Amino acid sequence: MNIFWLFHAVHHCAHKVTWLTAGRVHPFDTIIMGVINAGILYVIGVGGEAFTIASTIYVNWNYFVHSNMCLDWPKPFKYIIGSPNFHRWHHAHEEEAHNKNY
Repeated sequence: MNIFWLFHAVHHCAHKVTWLTAGRVHPFDTIIMGVINAGILYVIGVGGEAFTIASTIYVNWNYFVHSNMCLDWPKPFKYIIGSPNFHRWHHAHEEEAHNKNY
């Protein structure tokens, strides 16, 4: 089992996905993802103002995809941009969705 899954599993243990699920995370998961995201933005040369904007978009998008809205994008966007419908499949408890919907 992936060691990071042990921490991320806290986020996936919710029985129903709602916008509140976005904030249901293990502190270690938050720290690791924050370091990775900040590191990538730093390496590609993103400045402080753009970093703040990107972080704000990321947080709000996270709440959006965890909302319980019935929304999907038309093709070809549905294969490029995540939607609440797709993200619920990412959180699915059915075995067929496991280990393939990252």
